[in-house]
Amino acid sequence: MRYREAGTSLTEVLVTTGVAGLTAILAFGIYARGSAAYRMQARSVALEQRLRAAVEVIARDLRQAGYLGSDGAPVEVDDGVLLVRSAEPRPPDPDEPGRAIDAEGHACSFQGDPTTACPALDWAEGRVRVVRLVTHRYRLTGDVLQTSSDGEAWSPLAAGVAEFRVTIEGTLVHLVVSGRDDDLERTVTSAARLRNLPP
Repeated sequence: MRYREAGTSLTEVLVTTGVAGLTAILAFGIYARGSAAYRMQARSVALEQRLRAAVEVIARDLRQAGYLGSDGAPVEVDDGVLLVRSAEPRPPDPDEPGRAIDAEGHACSFQGDPTTACPALDWAEGRVRVVRLVTHRYRLTGDVLQTSSDGEAWSPLAAGVAEFRVTIEGTLVHLVVSGRDDDLERTVTSAARLRNLPP
């Protein structure tokens, strides 16, 4: 009497191995596609946040343009550079009550009537309006959006910027900032109303 030995044949092993390999390949493909989509989404979010942060800085500056009636046009574009002029309050030094500072930073010491000693300053109801004129500048150099307060020392505001466009319509300023990160492109827009213009 002959007995058959129980076991698996070579064909069954090959079929099982092939099915397992195919399943592994499919699973890896799904994982790779999901991982690539996640990385692209993370890059997209990072790019948009970077552009949004830069636009918010500029928009906040625009909303302060013309504060206390600064001299010159409060907002203008000159040779691709956005100029935002404002005047920040600068109170007199409390340690020197007989000293006032004008908008350009020049000091005037006085005794008695300050309007007589310092006639060039802006006096209203016996009190000097002391301000410091500030001009913030924004420009696109290469793919870096830069900012400066003196026109000489420039600091990076955002990298990967492809376009920086400003449109001025009366008291409304439109900003368009587009960015690129390899194959990704994003655009952020904003509008800021100039609120502090003199009547």
